Amino acid sequence: MRILIIAMGRSGGYSLLNWIGSEKKYQTIHEPTKDNFDMLSIYKIRLLEKNKNNIVVKYLISEIENELDTFNWSNWDKVIGLIRNDIQECAISHYWALSSNSITWRECYEISNQWLIENEKEIKEEESRLQKYKEIISNIPQIELMVSYENIYQGNEDINRLTHYLGIQKINSHSLLDNRNRLRNVIDVKSKRSLI
Repeated sequence: MRILIIAMGRSGGYSLLNWIGSEKKYQTIHEPTKDNFDMLSIYKIRLLEKNKNNIVVKYLISEIENELDTFNWSNWDKVIGLIRNDIQECAISHYWALSSNSITWRECYEISNQWLIENEKEIKEEESRLQKYKEIISNIPQIELMVSYENIYQGNEDINRLTHYLGIQKINSHSLLDNRNRLRNVIDVKSKRSLI
């Protein structure tokens, strides 16, 4: 089976990708874009071109928004959309990642009220852009299952829908979707899972 996730940035897509890969024992491919021609990107693109089965792939909507009309939807057995309903929280997280000196976007962090005040204008601009991406994902007719950050990581409604949709009989790795493993405001960094 070939599973596609189309996600907003900072919506938990990396964790969802790894959770599905772990549950299905599938290879995961994270954001195989042609934007950066480093060896890892070239490897990911070649894996996709082989039409390999038993994979789960995550794209950011920002990476493929201009290709939606020509995207090869028939190449996928299951298509999942991942949005974040709280656009303001998503914008804060996204702008922090863009403006930080972090090597990876998956490090634990805390944000002060002062930082929020100093970056209010930029966060508002991010909100506008992310709202557009949420609407684009919500209107892709090929998406068969729409899930949200809030209903996966703050509640369990979408976990049940995902297991049913993907034919997962028994959940083996609860920790990958555990809200205590959020990147933001994590008190005990040692409790962070190793996949993030």
